[in-house]
Amino acid sequence: MLEAIKPRSAFKSVVSAPVSFLLALFMSRHTKRLFYFASLYASLVPLEELKCDVMTKLNQAMDLARADNALMVPAAFSRVVWGGYNVAKIIEPIASGADEAVVMQRAQALVSIIPHWMRFGTQEEMKKETVKFLRCTDELPTVA
Repeated sequence: MLEAIKPRSAFKSVVSAPVSFLLALFMSRHTKRLFYFASLYASLVPLEELKCDVMTKLNQAMDLARADNALMVPAAFSRVVWGGYNVAKIIEPIASGADEAVVMQRAQALVSIIPHWMRFGTQEEMKKETVKFLRCTDELPTVA
């Protein structure tokens, strides 16, 4: 469903492979989950609108961290993490009354492109959490 916008260069792959391995190894499940949702949401919001109050709404909806400002670092890396994918294309059409099958399909599409180092659970666990995220996006401010 989603295709990369531009192909990765061989150099970038050689450099990013060890970094990805280390991130997967040393990031806790909780940190990976926080990084996934904060960076995913931030990829939908213009950078200049990424303020703490916007991330507070996401934190309240998804219960990601004790301190709202913990979401700002993953948000800052959103363009790096999701830059090769147009995630807004998946999320935009989902409204509060969307058919469950559509939401599940979109969640599966997002889960399928999660970078390996950011996988925080089984496919089903990540899909369930992503459905929750998709259901709350229409209540979050400034989603493009």
